[in-house]
Amino acid sequence: MKKTFLVFTAAVILLGSCTDKKKASSGNNSFTGETTNTSSGSNDEEKAGNFTFNGTSFKGISSTQYFGDKITGQFSVLCQQDEPLALLQAVFANEKDALSGVPLKPAESFYSLEAGEVHVALSGKAIGDNEFITSSSSSGSISISDKTLIIKDLKLYNGDHQEKVVNANISF
Repeated sequence: MKKTFLVFTAAVILLGSCTDKKKASSGNNSFTGETTNTSSGSNDEEKAGNFTFNGTSFKGISSTQYFGDKITGQFSVLCQQDEPLALLQAVFANEKDALSGVPLKPAESFYSLEAGEVHVALSGKAIGDNEFITSSSSSGSISISDKTLIIKDLKLYNGDHQEKVVNANISF
């Protein structure tokens, strides 16, 4: 699972970071492994977010990504602080599911998300060598209200079974 997440994180970083201010084409992509990265907000308005774990706070620009088709493909909300690098990402089955208001629960993988599941990952230099992700042991709450991702006391785990508790408010 750690190797899979590393590949996913590398793809996200290579395909566009949260600080990319250019709005990408919003065409309807068929699933080819491509992402469409859109900066959040309209025109010059940037959306921001903040997240904390174990008493450390981070602030950054938020963005969204679509993996595959914009309607049926996976949808992702990201928040990245550049210095020191810290990235929080939540992946949903699709945007409609994310915004549906159904209760959200942590998912172990982003490969086969079901309705109501969300895969959350925390990575970056500020986090350390290991990324932290949701697992079957994760607890806490994940919700979306008025296009704001709200995470409260969500337990994330790394490959060494270490735990970090995350809280976040990320507008997108």
